[in-house]
Amino acid sequence: HRQSALPTTVPLLTLAGSRGDLLARFLWRWGLHLLLLMDALLASGLWMGATYLRFQSDRPIDPSGNYYWSLVFVVCWWWLTNAFMDLYSRPLEIAPLKQGKDLVKASCLFAMGMMSFGYLTKETLDPGRSIVLMVCAANPILLFTSRAWVRWIEMFLRKKGYGRVRTLLVGGGPLAERTWD
Repeated sequence: HRQSALPTTVPLLTLAGSRGDLLARFLWRWGLHLLLLMDALLASGLWMGATYLRFQSDRPIDPSGNYYWSLVFVVCWWWLTNAFMDLYSRPLEIAPLKQGKDLVKASCLFAMGMMSFGYLTKETLDPGRSIVLMVCAANPILLFTSRAWVRWIEMFLRKKGYGRVRTLLVGGGPLAERTWD
């Protein structure tokens, strides 16, 4: 009696070759890199926007060079807090309520780190309490908006059929039937 061959599963991605599909394929494959880039741009824009608003006031402020050096910490800390709270995993694989809790935790951790940074660098960089507070206040709003936007894009792509994996079962017999079930 000869034993039947083991079934083989072959994932078939549903990707076609038109120009619109190339954009979707690019977004799907490079999503994490785009998310990191988007977070860097958001953190930079938030920090520089708060600095710009602070420079518009009549009260004296430190030279702008200090704020450019602080920007490096802001972006890196933004990335680390989001990574600690697992915000760089696929948004659709996480329940929205859990992701909301993680966003709140990440925002609190970001605020604590920024307050500590402001205190520890008071003598050297002195990022300014008003700027740190503005950034900490706007962080949860931007973080929630960016993740909602990413979730919406991924849902849109999934509705179009991107990221769906279909499996081709090659083989037969009882083992193939059990795999099918």
